[in-house]
Amino acid sequence: MFNRLNNYLLTHYPLLWNTKAITVVSVSLLLHLLFFVFGYTGLDVTTLGRYDYSLYPAESSGMYTLSFLFSMAILIGWLVFFLRNNAFKEYYVIDKWFLAKQFILVTLIIFVSVTFFHSYRWGLESRARSFTSREELVRETDLLNLAAKFLPEDRSSYFKLNSCSLPDSMHVSYRDDYNYFDTTLTQNNQENNRRMRQVLKDADAFRYETYCKTMMNVEGMDNGWLARSNGWIRNGQKDSIRHVITGLQKVADKYRINYRLHVDSLVGFVFQDSLHTVKRTIGYSDPSGTDPSAMVYDNDGSAYVPDSSSRVRTDDYIEMREIENALNFIDRAHYRRWSEDELMFQTILLYAAICSAVVIMCYRLFTRKVFLFSVIGTIVWTILLVGLGIGSGSGNTILVFLLLLCFGSLLASRIDGFGKTTRGVLLTWHIWLLPFVTLILLALVHDVYNSYDQYIPGTVQYYSDAQMKKMYPVTYWITHHNELLARINLLLVVVYVAFVFMRLARKWHTSAEE
Repeated sequence: MFNRLNNYLLTHYPLLWNTKAITVVSVSLLLHLLFFVFGYTGLDVTTLGRYDYSLYPAESSGMYTLSFLFSMAILIGWLVFFLRNNAFKEYYVIDKWFLAKQFILVTLIIFVSVTFFHSYRWGLESRARSFTSREELVRETDLLNLAAKFLPEDRSSYFKLNSCSLPDSMHVSYRDDYNYFDTTLTQNNQENNRRMRQVLKDADAFRYETYCKTMMNVEGMDNGWLARSNGWIRNGQKDSIRHVITGLQKVADKYRINYRLHVDSLVGFVFQDSLHTVKRTIGYSDPSGTDPSAMVYDNDGSAYVPDSSSRVRTDDYIEMREIENALNFIDRAHYRRWSEDELMFQTILLYAAICSAVVIMCYRLFTRKVFLFSVIGTIVWTILLVGLGIGSGSGNTILVFLLLLCFGSLLASRIDGFGKTTRGVLLTWHIWLLPFVTLILLALVHDVYNSYDQYIPGTVQYYSDAQMKKMYPVTYWITHHNELLARINLLLVVVYVAFVFMRLARKWHTSAEE
């Protein structure tokens, strides 16, 4: 069956036969499916809280290495067969667009063979999205932000000098484990610490209403949660507080996160005095290991541990960070699908695939002598450029030189006075640098834009974004659309290589030998 298919492709579609595109792409797609399945089945709801939202379990599971090994195995095996036959160098009769189509196929083969890990991550993210819809995520985030206010793990967020009603310049950070009354310490004689000692003497130094920390932000969340929760405190709405705490318990149950909360006691603590002061905190984790003799028990059976800072800690606890991690993981899974990070990742992979395809095509289009001299020459001028950049102290010098080298080598390759080998080397340097021309220009424009004086004359204030846009419309637009221009450049490079460079390579190939 395979031999018959191979013979059919050789007879009717020699380009597909030579590039092995059908075989390699099919194998790669199968591996993508397997990596996706491994990712989808490798994530369990119980593991979501264990990982910081900025990290994925896969990134420490060896999948990077496995993906790399599969990619190398496929590409090396493919190159062994692909480089065996070269209709162009053997002067076979090929159609006008043969080389253009070959370049596009080579780019496709490389791209689908280097993105296996991405499919694994897609599997993880798809699984995470299946646990919680976007609407459920918003509701659970609102519960987390509201309930956290009534579950004080420490008193720093409830300190009077951290109140949202104060300007940022007046905020002072408080630590429960620090003795601010020890005046023998030099730092305690600083102005902020003197203010802090004065406030710590107040009966309302730590109040539930002072809390204004947002545990987590997601698109669509209730931005009025703080005012709403303070209203509950002022109006004595115990049922509302009880509702959000029990709601957070359900969220913790869903993600298999540990907790032990005496809800009625926690609600009562909020209203134990008229100032709604924070007198007790809960644990970050299960305090069951505490010596029972150190525990003090209330009438309702809840226990607490007196500590050195005169506050008491109940035996209640909830692994709040794990809930936050789980929700952030899911939020990232929803957000990443078409995020700028995702598009940038795909763009980088496409640049890598196109540049690799260009190098392979140059090896097939030019003689080995030309290719070897091109590689050696590239190493030499790279070393010279690094030295030039260090000597000049400016990276822009290197960028300008690369632009001159790219276009200068193209013009020089058109001069008949140079030998065929020299012209081939120059043409190779030109196409190796071409994918980066737009990126170099973007970097130079960005540097020019940043060099503009952005201060309003006679003041220390910056021009607004709208003012900068009006004063420097061209550089402003380019600077704020560099990622879009970088993606458009991919299409331009493919078109240029396929329909311009291949024509130049054909002309070089048919020119007289030296």
